[in-house]
Amino acid sequence: IKSRLKREMKFFNESQEDLDHEYPFERALAFNKDIRKLGVTSSGLTYMDKFREAITEVGNALGFVRMMRLGAMRYCSQATEFLPPREGSQGEEKTSFTARANGEEEDDLVVKCTEQVDSLMENLEAKSAETLDYLNLLVSVFSKELCNERFSHLQDFHIIVPAVTLNAIESLLKGKEKLSKRGVDSEATFSDDGFALGLAYLLQVLKQMKMFNDIHWFDAVRKHYTAEKEKLLASKQATRRSSLFSMSS
Repeated sequence: IKSRLKREMKFFNESQEDLDHEYPFERALAFNKDIRKLGVTSSGLTYMDKFREAITEVGNALGFVRMMRLGAMRYCSQATEFLPPREGSQGEEKTSFTARANGEEEDDLVVKCTEQVDSLMENLEAKSAETLDYLNLLVSVFSKELCNERFSHLQDFHIIVPAVTLNAIESLLKGKEKLSKRGVDSEATFSDDGFALGLAYLLQVLKQMKMFNDIHWFDAVRKHYTAEKEKLLASKQATRRSSLFSMSS
């Protein structure tokens, strides 16, 4: 795989002026076919399929972290609705049940209970106001590790993105077709959001987002399908004219 990525990088660097700085759609298709020649697993998956699945699992894990984070924030936010006002009317110190209990010379048991209440209230307020971005934290942590010499083979990761995105689209189409055969394949699906999130995360971690943008892959895809659409319309019009000519003659 590494040698193939080097080859793709060499091709693009030498031909980008002629290609208008766009990685060719046909080249991504050929890359997938080339990888398929390396063999398949016992379940019929190619190495590109396994790579796509790994990226998807990364994205799913990130999605789970985000979901848990939002769930915790929502819980804390709802819980704070039932807390008594903590701030004084004119910037006074926060209400402390422990201080009040001590002032009233309550029993030690009552004081301990008020300490627990104060601690709980402070914890809920702190959690609901927390602004830590866990996704950026994960990017920062793993970026330091994956950008060292041990993982130098990942320096051309961005050039495999076109091929793996086509593989992902192909997988989604196959999954959509299986929906009509759910009785045969109970794992049929029509979407896989984890792939997009995982791919964006890895590009960010490897600091290759700009490199990927520089190959203008999405522009190349848009041009390819625009041309395909025009060919299809032209073919339909030609068929229609031929049919009308046959009827008139």
